[in-house]
Amino acid sequence: MTLFAKFFLCFLCFFSLSAAIQPTQEDKIYEMAEEPPAPIGGLAKFFEYTEDNLVYPAEAKKNGVKGNVFVKFVVEKDGKLSQIKVIKGLGHGCDEAVITCLQAAPRWKAGKQSGKTVRVVKTMSIQIK
Repeated sequence: MTLFAKFFLCFLCFFSLSAAIQPTQEDKIYEMAEEPPAPIGGLAKFFEYTEDNLVYPAEAKKNGVKGNVFVKFVVEKDGKLSQIKVIKGLGHGCDEAVITCLQAAPRWKAGKQSGKTVRVVKTMSIQIK
């Protein structure tokens, strides 16, 4: 095999691997969508779910911690919440409690862009009281 052929073969392998690593349009996460994602039953029902299912940590209760935990997450095409991250937390176990609650949350109505279901990032606050 000639040196040029080996170089070309390596280039071809590298190009095909790098193309496979690139996120596709399917994987794109939108900041906003024409039809934004929403909890099934509305936000009031979603906040009712968090209030009923959030386990108030003993350490937070002991220290009288109350307030809002700000979170960012992705609403997937199937409505599941993923990539849940605390942006501004309260500590004392509250941040972890919110993440656990959201991981088990009911699926949302997914967002849509140009008539297609897409992944959309959302930011919101969850009240700890």
